[in-house]
Amino acid sequence: MLRVMQRICWNTRGWKLPSGSTYEGGFPGEKGFGHEEWNFQLSDEYNGYIFPYTYKTPQTKKLNDNNGKFSIGFFSIHPETKESIIIGIHHDAELITEDEYSSIINYFEDKKLFDRRANELLVACNSFENYDAALEEVRDGFRKKWIRVKCKVTNVEQLSIPIIIPKPASHRFTRFSYVDDFPDITQDNLLGSKKTICSCR
Repeated sequence: MLRVMQRICWNTRGWKLPSGSTYEGGFPGEKGFGHEEWNFQLSDEYNGYIFPYTYKTPQTKKLNDNNGKFSIGFFSIHPETKESIIIGIHHDAELITEDEYSSIINYFEDKKLFDRRANELLVACNSFENYDAALEEVRDGFRKKWIRVKCKVTNVEQLSIPIIIPKPASHRFTRFSYVDDFPDITQDNLLGSKKTICSCR
């Protein structure tokens, strides 16, 4: 299985909605949020899938060699301690196909998911002038295909308590770290391990 580590911006609400706690460079620093702050909002599923934001996708050859599937370990960097914190893993993720976008967008429109996300943006940050601007931003995630990945809800694994891990080789937003294995984040290992646990979000 192809495995990658992807950095996402800091969040204090479980990466289920923007928290207004993002102190980063680049897009998150400019806008006060990142599209990845919904990466673990499992209620936003369509046909059993959720759609995490990643800053890039794996190399085409690596994807083809792995039947188009890959697993993503999402990590963030604590804004004060600067330690790397693993949030969870999306196992057996795939790329969204071109013909899937219209049905996903229609579903998000019909179920008012874009509306809800726009309101969450307005509450979390002040970089949008009004509701229409926030709504356009969340719609563009799919319309402009910034969100390119899908993962079955049943394949999403999130830690109840994030674990501090060694900083991945590539820890910038725009790069993947290709890894042979993910840190062991099973509940049995968490309870009995000597791993350092981050209690704050």
